[in-house]
Amino acid sequence: MVKKPITVLFLFVATALFIQLSAQEPDVFEAKGWGAKFGTQTLTQIQQELLDSIVYLETYDGFIYNGNKETWEYRSDGLIDHYSWYIWRSDLGAWWGIQRLDSTFDANGRLSMILSDNWDSQTSQWNPGEKSELSYDADGNQILYANYVWNADNQKWEWDSKSESTHTYTEDSLHIIYSINYTYDKSTGVWTPHHRNELNYDKNGKRTLYNASFLDTVSNTWVFRANSFKYEMEYDEQGRILLHSYYVWNNELNQWKGQGTLTQSSYDSIGNTTVQVLKKWEASLNQWANSSKTENTYNEQGNVTRIIDSEWDTDQSLWVVVSQREYLYNAYGKVSKYQVLLLDTVSNEWYPGKKDEYTYDINHQVTLEEHYELNDDSLFVLQEKLDIVYYTNGKVMLTTFYELDEDSGALIKQYDIKNTYNESGDKLIENAMTYYGFGSSYVLKNTYYYSLHTISSIETAKGIETASPLVYPSPFTDQLTFQLTNTDQSFVFELFDVQGQKVLSKRVQHSEKLNVANLPAGVYIYILSSDNKMYKGKVIKN
Repeated sequence: MVKKPITVLFLFVATALFIQLSAQEPDVFEAKGWGAKFGTQTLTQIQQELLDSIVYLETYDGFIYNGNKETWEYRSDGLIDHYSWYIWRSDLGAWWGIQRLDSTFDANGRLSMILSDNWDSQTSQWNPGEKSELSYDADGNQILYANYVWNADNQKWEWDSKSESTHTYTEDSLHIIYSINYTYDKSTGVWTPHHRNELNYDKNGKRTLYNASFLDTVSNTWVFRANSFKYEMEYDEQGRILLHSYYVWNNELNQWKGQGTLTQSSYDSIGNTTVQVLKKWEASLNQWANSSKTENTYNEQGNVTRIIDSEWDTDQSLWVVVSQREYLYNAYGKVSKYQVLLLDTVSNEWYPGKKDEYTYDINHQVTLEEHYELNDDSLFVLQEKLDIVYYTNGKVMLTTFYELDEDSGALIKQYDIKNTYNESGDKLIENAMTYYGFGSSYVLKNTYYYSLHTISSIETAKGIETASPLVYPSPFTDQLTFQLTNTDQSFVFELFDVQGQKVLSKRVQHSEKLNVANLPAGVYIYILSSDNKMYKGKVIKN
């Protein structure tokens, strides 16, 4: 489905969301400017095609009634320093500014300031809105995030809020961060502590704790009270998540109360998830109680073949199977059939109730997906299908979705998605979803605009600051692999999100594998460094 932007969070400029239908993400995030430069440096320049803007339009019968435009500008080293966001005003027939972000970086390429401008509807111009300043310690950890607001009356920046962080590393390689968040009282000119966040990371750089506490002004200590929360995570030795839970503070009981679901996971010897149990908070017992369970079975190739879903029967205190799903594979390890099994309560046997079948071309790319359901005569009836056509380079050209019309018994085209690439086939320039059945065509289209930029890169006598194939795959899901087989050196692997926050730090060597299943989807920048080498790159998690 199309993502329609409703609001923009005040984030680092590079986190601007790419509105896409179903195509490959344009390569706008560049692996440059992270970490300190060292060694004897020489400057080289390259020509690189970068994404300048994305224009999203919704049209009906040729009339534009909704739209979104995002633009980027780059520094000489390829870092994004200007971002603007507009929406289409159909009543004005023009683009209307929503937010503009200007970014400044320090000598190490780390984000040091963000200026956020707001659109003035009276003058149709950008006016100053907010400013954020960031600073770091000698290890590159963020220690300050300060916010200002613009006072239009006196034309000055005024304090608004700030967060000050301290970083501690224990002897057993734990990383503990305390971030105290303050608000500024303009009438008194005094900073007032609002709340404190505590974040704990284990030796593999995985977050194990995240909570919020508040200052008790009487005892001058940090305490948990209403609006306090905490997340707790546990991992096995391989870094696979075993438990994830979320709590809020109950003032009446003066203790934590579970919120949402607690998830427990277990794995087989090769890292496949075998059992996942979900628990919900039972208020009467004041503890987590079983809710549902998923059990996975795999074949010798590591492909899941059966998923059993169970629910907890509180009266009988046992798990009751409620559904089963099966996956069948062809000789090339591709899913050929997926089916949902139903229970015959008379024979107590399972039988297929819904199924999906897949067809592939000679390149093992799926070209047809068909969805069947049982009718009243216990016969499978084709309900939906998806046709997929590819370019010669393997990228999707056209996807067409059909759905059964109950009256005519025919499959009717509902929508299609067409992707268009440049001549070399490496950059998406347009993807458009067209809906049918509205009388006139209803089109949702993204257009991507690129241009050549002269990018300066720095080579050093000790290493090269450049993207490197030493970490793969990209995109990745649960695991990253290192290709360091030509050296006996160990490297420090650091992974940063697009806000510049370090999310992982670990020493690696050879062809080591690293479990990163707990990381949220997104774009990450990595640095691999040793005593005399440094490599930088970008990886994407799906």
